[in-house]
Amino acid sequence: MIPTLSLVTALVMRRACCGIIALASTALIFAQTTPLTQKSDSDAGFLEPQTPFLRTALVFKEGEHQQVIRRGVIVPLGDDDRWACFDPDQLRWVVVWKAPPGQPPLTYDSMAAVSFPDKKAKAKRAPRLRGEILLTNVDDQSPLKPRSIGPFPVEHGRWDGIILSGDTVVLNYQREGRSYSESVSADEKCHFIRSVEIQGEGDLEAIEMRYVNSGEVTKKPILRRQVRMATARFPEKFQVENAKLEMRGVFRIRNLSFPDSPRPVRATDLAFLSNGTGLVSTLDGDIWRVEALNQPRSVWRRVATGLFEPMAIEVNEDDQVYVLGRDQITELVDLNSDGVIDEFRNVSDQVIQSIHTRDYSTSLAIGPDGDFYVAKGGILSPKAKGLERENSLHRGSIVRVSSDGVGARVIGDGLRMPYVGVRQDGVVFASDQQGHHVPSTPIYTIPAADEVPYFGHEPSNHRKQTAVAEPLLYYPYQHNRSGAAFVELPQNEAFPDFSSSFLQMSWDGRIFSLSTPEEGLSFSYRWPLQLDFPSLNAAVHPHTGQLYAVGLGISGYLPTTEKEIGLASVEQGVSLPIPRQISTFENTIKVSFHRPFLAEESILAQNAELRLFNLRRTKKYGSGHYRADLKPGEDRQMPLSFSLAEDRQSLEIRYPALFRADVFDLKLILV
Repeated sequence: MIPTLSLVTALVMRRACCGIIALASTALIFAQTTPLTQKSDSDAGFLEPQTPFLRTALVFKEGEHQQVIRRGVIVPLGDDDRWACFDPDQLRWVVVWKAPPGQPPLTYDSMAAVSFPDKKAKAKRAPRLRGEILLTNVDDQSPLKPRSIGPFPVEHGRWDGIILSGDTVVLNYQREGRSYSESVSADEKCHFIRSVEIQGEGDLEAIEMRYVNSGEVTKKPILRRQVRMATARFPEKFQVENAKLEMRGVFRIRNLSFPDSPRPVRATDLAFLSNGTGLVSTLDGDIWRVEALNQPRSVWRRVATGLFEPMAIEVNEDDQVYVLGRDQITELVDLNSDGVIDEFRNVSDQVIQSIHTRDYSTSLAIGPDGDFYVAKGGILSPKAKGLERENSLHRGSIVRVSSDGVGARVIGDGLRMPYVGVRQDGVVFASDQQGHHVPSTPIYTIPAADEVPYFGHEPSNHRKQTAVAEPLLYYPYQHNRSGAAFVELPQNEAFPDFSSSFLQMSWDGRIFSLSTPEEGLSFSYRWPLQLDFPSLNAAVHPHTGQLYAVGLGISGYLPTTEKEIGLASVEQGVSLPIPRQISTFENTIKVSFHRPFLAEESILAQNAELRLFNLRRTKKYGSGHYRADLKPGEDRQMPLSFSLAEDRQSLEIRYPALFRADVFDLKLILV
């Protein structure tokens, strides 16, 4: 085994004097995964008959006006293809319609639906209503009017969420000081029936409203609804055989399989309850509960569906489960501890959602004070027209949401496709992905001060800033093509040398440790590990300390990895000297490690190549590499001298010339 201690020291020396060290390995580590082409029930399609509700955007025409619901709740009204859509942003039912016989009620244009189950297509527009409109503007007989985007003003009302009572979908919200709890249905004589319980100051009214057409409504009192626990719509449990732990390079890998279910598991994130039970979110809006994920055999069960393209799932210290979709932060509540989610409680919908197809929330982090941190995509195509150009002040931003869900404050903007992470000491990190106005893959820290930094992506420069906050460091694009989520390793036996590391996941299937020491340069090093699937997220098992990585690639965004989807556990198997500090003086680099090199360990001095190059931030996609003289190219240097200290815990490397540069890439080979 010859681990290539590829110290990719993308040292931002010219501006911020920081660095990246990346550890690579000559022996690539591959984890077997289930391909995207799992068994799929093509007759059911993206929207299944068992789905109780679907969170989605929806566009439809009412007269001359185009009506836009950016994060609606569509609910089936029976078995005859009638549907209704509630808009939490307006706190009212906006449209009732009849879908074409045997056809879905909306076009499959969302990011998840357009690629389901394994297509390679990008979403180009929001879903459109399909079929015959029966009613519009059910709560108010005045015509629908376009309104500014964003949630209902908190002082006038609030969307509370959904409870599944048996087979009944119950929507809950507050409006003008009164609480509403209602379910909807239809019969042969009526387009739409609302069963509503209205709680005011000391009074409770339960009524039924029947809408035959837009001009005829009848009302009558009814008995209060009996609340029951949710019906298990997906009772089947799937036994899954996992591969054995295998020693690959310096790590032990367990290749985890997905269940062979009619519904493909296109996993976006996972989290663990304190008892070790895993929860996996999927792009298609499902939540899977996994028992014994760290064992040779796991048991999978789908416990929720209908969520709006969730990209992140988190569990706090009290085992409260939070999911981030395009629409809101949702708390998933199992009211009777049977494993099935009964309540989808709105924690916060204060992060503004536009109709733009690339406006999705990428990641969620919970700070040590309980506040939530949300990263929002900011890509805006210059060729987009009409609705597809819709923007918002939260596009391309990191938004801090108060623990009570009411307050939402932008703490950093001007990002293209960011992910967010919060270290236990409260430091907030953000990654971004190369593209227009973003020259490579940067990592930022966001200060705790009230001043909001602007990070340079012009389409999300909402405040028209001219000063660009420089990154902590740039990863060279070939090492980290697309930065993804963050995770912190606790001190544990699964990673004796990597304990307390703050990690950055890469869509290239790579893992980086980020270090911001009090002395010396900030830097990052790449683990000697190459996953064979695009890793978007990761979580630490609460009992074993193992790291579980998960991710997928869809919709024309082809990863460089062998597989397009995967899940694997990782733990350390062989000790490795880990960089702990980097400093530079004159033409010399000093790298200190967390332990001395063993007698049988050494560095191949002749291979310690150093690359230095600069980047340019322009409206073009990415950036070329530029030498110190600003001509295209890189300054590559081989060491003049190389010495290991007497304590064998640090080494000094002298080069012909060191100078400030955007990227400082140093590779060391450990033998």
